[in-house]
Amino acid sequence: MDLEYLANETGGEVFADKPKKLGPTFQMLIDHLRSRYNPAFVSTNKKRDGTTRKLKLDVDPVRQKSQDKLVIKARRSYIAPRS
Repeated sequence: MDLEYLANETGGEVFADKPKKLGPTFQMLIDHLRSRYNPAFVSTNKKRDGTTRKLKLDVDPVRQKSQDKLVIKARRSYIAPRS
């Protein structure tokens, strides 16, 4: 499995650069961490069946346009707990 694919599926990021450029890369990582939010939700599906469930995060189009360089990175699914 490709590292970039894994990062995209789980809402993560891959920072890869040459050793000479690690200073700016670390600064970008710090900037991303400072502007990160962790939304949470409670599923309305109460079945505890261990199935994979899709997640989708939508942003209001007006808010999307008003924010400069808004980037959404999120998991695409989760596994429901089993009873």
